[in-house]
Amino acid sequence: MAAPGQPFAFATWTVKGGKEEAFVAAWKDFARWSRANLPGSQGAYLLRDVGKQNRFISMGPWKDVDSLLAWRSRPEFEDFLKRMGEICEEVGPATLSLVAYV
Repeated sequence: MAAPGQPFAFATWTVKGGKEEAFVAAWKDFARWSRANLPGSQGAYLLRDVGKQNRFISMGPWKDVDSLLAWRSRPEFEDFLKRMGEICEEVGPATLSLVAYV
C-alpha cells in the first residue's frame, strides 16, 4: 500500500480522433519498458474517460521522487513524448505526492 508522500507520475492525454488504439499500444509498451528497466517504477495505470473516449489519464507510483525524475530525464522518455505528440492533441504531465488514502 502506498504511504503518504509517495510520488506518482500522472498525465492527462487528449488523443487525436481515430488514434486511440495506437495510443494505448504505445503507452503499454513504454509502461512495460519503464517497469522492467527502472527499479523505482512500481507499475502504472491507464484510465479512459467513459464520456469522452479520446481522453485518458495515466498514473503510477514510484519508490521515490529521485527515481521518478531520473526516469523523466532519460532519452527514452523524451522519445516517448515525441511519439505521443504525433498521436495526441494535448499532453499534461505532472508529479504528484500522495496526501491521503481512505
